[in-house]
Amino acid sequence: MSFRVHVLVGLTIVALAGCGGDVDPSKVKGGVTPSPHNGATVALPNGEGFAEFLDEETKQVRGKTVSAALVVYFLNDDKTAPLATLPTDVSVSIGVGDSPQVIALSPAPGPKPSEPFSGCRFASPVGKYSFNMARGELSGTLNGKPFTIKFNNGR
Repeated sequence: MSFRVHVLVGLTIVALAGCGGDVDPSKVKGGVTPSPHNGATVALPNGEGFAEFLDEETKQVRGKTVSAALVVYFLNDDKTAPLATLPTDVSVSIGVGDSPQVIALSPAPGPKPSEPFSGCRFASPVGKYSFNMARGELSGTLNGKPFTIKFNNGR
């Protein structure tokens, strides 16, 4: 092919790439709605909302966390309010291999009950675990349907 043909093919590709119609702002860098607590989020099934993962440090010794609660907030589809219908039977399975650690999460209003997302907060008992380096699954039942969502490093 000649140089002129290469240029025409390249310009055609660039022009067609711009003809995609409306752009979903959640898929454009900088257009993603941040999570309310700066945690990592994963989408819930069927576009029903998001789960936001956090560690809440409860005790530190010499600058290292020795215990934390694993916390998940269930958010609406634009992350601006709690999910209208909360899931039940929520748990996380953390770890790799044949023996992952399964941790039940219970509804647990936050330390500031007036905080707008306090009612959609689920937390684990305090333990020596963290979402920071975790891989696993979030499971529960939402609107009568069981779900399981895989996450990696809380994402």
